[in-house]
Amino acid sequence: MTTTVDGQFLVSCGADGNMFSYELVNPKETTLVELAATVVDGMYKGEEVKGPYLLEEDKQKSEMDRKVIEANLLKENKQK
Repeated sequence: MTTTVDGQFLVSCGADGNMFSYELVNPKETTLVELAATVVDGMYKGEEVKGPYLLEEDKQKSEMDRKVIEANLLKENKQK
């Protein structure tokens, strides 16, 4: 990681070859404004999600559904 000669940007680069640049801003020149977010999905900021959704469970269910469909197709082909 390093800054540019003029000190306006921070440049970083990873072992995978990706390069990122970030513009440096003087904190005294910025003003933070809290945005009032509208509730879109009926949940409020900081509210816990009930009933966790796990990607792995969904993948396993999809795989099981695929296997069931394949088994049913094999049964139909054998019956013909």
